[in-house]
Amino acid sequence: MLEGERNHRREAILEVIDKAMSILRDNRPFDTADSVFGVIRSKEKFPDLTDTQYIFKNSTIPGVIINFSMVTDPLDYSEDRTKVSIVPRTFDLRFISSSSLLDISPAVLKKRLDLADYWVAGDGTRHEGNDLGAGSPPTPRLHTYRYRANARPDSRFSVDVDLLYGDDGPTDPTDTRVILQVTLSRAYPYLTPEMRKQKREEKERRVRDLWQSEGERILIRDSTASYKRKFMQPQRRLIHAGVILMLCSCASLMRAQTNTQIKSTGLESGEMADKVVKNQREAILAMMEKAMSILRDNKPFNPVDSEFGVVQSVEKTTDSMDERYIFRSSILKGVDIVFITGADPLDYSDHRGKTPIVPGGFDLQFASSPVRIDILPSLIKERLDLADYWVAGDGKKYEGNDLGSGAPLSPLLHRYRYRAKEHLDSRFPVDVELLYGDADPTDSTDTRVILHVTLSRAYPYLTPEMRKQKREENEQRMHDLYRNSGATK
Repeated sequence: MLEGERNHRREAILEVIDKAMSILRDNRPFDTADSVFGVIRSKEKFPDLTDTQYIFKNSTIPGVIINFSMVTDPLDYSEDRTKVSIVPRTFDLRFISSSSLLDISPAVLKKRLDLADYWVAGDGTRHEGNDLGAGSPPTPRLHTYRYRANARPDSRFSVDVDLLYGDDGPTDPTDTRVILQVTLSRAYPYLTPEMRKQKREEKERRVRDLWQSEGERILIRDSTASYKRKFMQPQRRLIHAGVILMLCSCASLMRAQTNTQIKSTGLESGEMADKVVKNQREAILAMMEKAMSILRDNKPFNPVDSEFGVVQSVEKTTDSMDERYIFRSSILKGVDIVFITGADPLDYSDHRGKTPIVPGGFDLQFASSPVRIDILPSLIKERLDLADYWVAGDGKKYEGNDLGSGAPLSPLLHRYRYRAKEHLDSRFPVDVELLYGDADPTDSTDTRVILHVTLSRAYPYLTPEMRKQKREENEQRMHDLYRNSGATK
């Protein structure tokens, strides 16, 4: 890529990030038609969360996925979330192709976005520094940086910034890292429905106390007035006190009616909800089993297979043969279904355009997961026939599957990793990763919801230089074979 084109793309990416920061931190309006983000590729609205995700495609920066998420205002404690205003929450930039973005370093983004030398955890604890170090196995070549954006005179909200980088190559002596993901998010407090209810009741109590205080003030004022005034206008005192009592009674009555309606509705729709959950659970497990048969047993991948849903789009990276098939299922609204194919890693040809295309991975991302709480790791392990160990990129075997929580950055996240067991008809080893989140940090039952499922063929990691070496070794073996064959004759 020419230097001028690289600089143009680099500046376009920085402008997109600048715009997102102004929306999240300074509360500038979010306009879906803003050309800075590109054109809307899809809009996803999740009916059970009333959240909306806008996915943009920008022709100026191909190979980059731009997501902007809008949510119901976390600072509005209303019980009926459908009537709460929608506000910006998260901006996400994912680099599918990052070979031209090596010079967007953490230092560049820190200066450009005016980020602090510390980051803040979910519990409000401040941590000095920004480099969280390399990832533990199986991701030792991933590096995470986290920041809290500096407050400005026109700032309205606190914003957290997460940067994810990857080593360009394990043999690279320059220790070059490429940017993989940028995430900006408003630092709203974490609130469960129960915590929101408590906030709402506290607010109602403050309003009620205010009315009572106002009533007492009026009665005291009236009691100091002249006897004639009190005697001639008794209705005024009674009206003030009556209005106060009436408002308090109405508020209590409305709360009681609302609670009764909610309980009644829950009883009537419980059976239907259970049926929906069961159908969704079986659809998800069927998808995983289908993907496993393709990746492990080399069954053919057919994009029109109804098991995955309907193809919404196909994304092809500019500098590789990789393709991402993005499906949408009418049964699983709010679930991103992605199947990835690419040039065969076991074909060492120099011309990758002539290399056969093979399946590489399957990805399920749950943007809305409260209805899938009962898809436990043990259920997935049984259905996919997974082993009690996992294998790192260097081939080392680790016993167990629970990798623990993501502390300190994400203590509410829990990861599990497996290697699929070999079958008689198996053709490839497959790795499985599961990501779960705590439904409620105050929940004594330790309930976790599923957030992400990834199945991937365990191909060896090969750089172009390593592929060249393999190719030369093959050519040398063929040369020796022919030479030995000639000598025998």
